[in-house]
Amino acid sequence: MNWSVVTSCLVAAGLALASPASAAKAPKATKAAKATKAPPAASSVVTVGLGSDACDGDKVFNPGIRSKIYAKNNSKTRSVLVNIKYDSNPGGLKFAILDNNKAAYTEQYPLHHAFQLEPGERKVVGCATTFRTDSSGDAYMRVPITASLDTAAYVDAGQSAPPEEDAASFGRFMTQALPDRTVCLSKTPAYLYLANTHPGRAISFKVSMVDKKGRQAEERTIDLPPMDNERIGCSKADNGNLAADHILSATFLN
Repeated sequence: MNWSVVTSCLVAAGLALASPASAAKAPKATKAAKATKAPPAASSVVTVGLGSDACDGDKVFNPGIRSKIYAKNNSKTRSVLVNIKYDSNPGGLKFAILDNNKAAYTEQYPLHHAFQLEPGERKVVGCATTFRTDSSGDAYMRVPITASLDTAAYVDAGQSAPPEEDAASFGRFMTQALPDRTVCLSKTPAYLYLANTHPGRAISFKVSMVDKKGRQAEERTIDLPPMDNERIGCSKADNGNLAADHILSATFLN
């Protein structure tokens, strides 16, 4: 076929035709861009469970092995703010204890505490056992504790860090009534315990110790691991014993 003649005729007719040699193949349609994969939910990258090691603490008044509770952020790139739920076993127990000024205070389970976990971080967030005096105030008892993840959220870049905690606010006192005045000589003899209720941080407490007239006689420093208690004397001062009056200050040790 004479293409020059055909082309001339088509041009005259206002049409155009490409020759086989110059005709280009139509480009293939491009695939739609793949949608960005959403990151897994923050709650799915955090695990909470018992470790194989025991909590530190007073082995005289808090006997037995108390397993540490750990939380781990399995994300390699994102920090996560986690809220851990702690409950007694059986659940929902409450204890009548004293706050850091020895005022009446009710500790009601479940309790919650927030921690920030950096990428890949694994940290202690509690102990599987704590100790409290029972409702009568006579018995010093072991209380099993369970911990579970309540909520979790990724920490965005530039997001403000959680405010620093007040170490003194985690100090509590407990009394244990005694059957006689062999050790404590007041009319209502009882031992006094200092408790660190923070689930994951050790605290150094400075405690005001007073004599029977209520005068400060000394300042006593007591270091306590997380969720640990220590017997610090009698609940009331007498001729032979000073008594803790309140927490003067406290500092985190980790």
